[in-house]
Amino acid sequence: MSESGKNKKLSRETKIKIGLSKIGDKNPMKNKEVSNKVSEKNKGKTPWNVGKKTSIETRKKLSESHKGKTPWNKGIVMSEESRKNLSEKLTGRKLSEKHRENIKKYVSLNHPFKGKHHSEETKIKLSKYFLGKSPGNKGKVCINNGLKNKYIFKEAHT
Repeated sequence: MSESGKNKKLSRETKIKIGLSKIGDKNPMKNKEVSNKVSEKNKGKTPWNVGKKTSIETRKKLSESHKGKTPWNKGIVMSEESRKNLSEKLTGRKLSEKHRENIKKYVSLNHPFKGKHHSEETKIKLSKYFLGKSPGNKGKVCINNGLKNKYIFKEAHT
């Protein structure tokens, strides 16, 4: 039904009929007087979370109050269809520069392999796999400023 109404041009007569049908709507915001009263009443107010930051003390209290509670979605498994839909929805989305920096910072501090080591068997497998393969940075010089590695070709460096 949604598809059938898309790209449909309404005639001027139909638009006038729709407009006339809306006269006398029960929606109080259509009445200018009521709308102005509500506007005056809400002047200077903001929604509860806009422009406000929760204090550290309050955040600690909330954290403590939620400890030990089971999340509402624990044990719920997403269907294959839902996973596919979510994947399609998120594919190609652009993250803001600030968000990407936050992710990089988090991953560098909480790397999933931090504190773990490869077993001897894995080390042998990796060694055999990479034997004879050239490194990705071959012919390049690494410049590190403490935050970011930058590779440049040796010819450009000298």
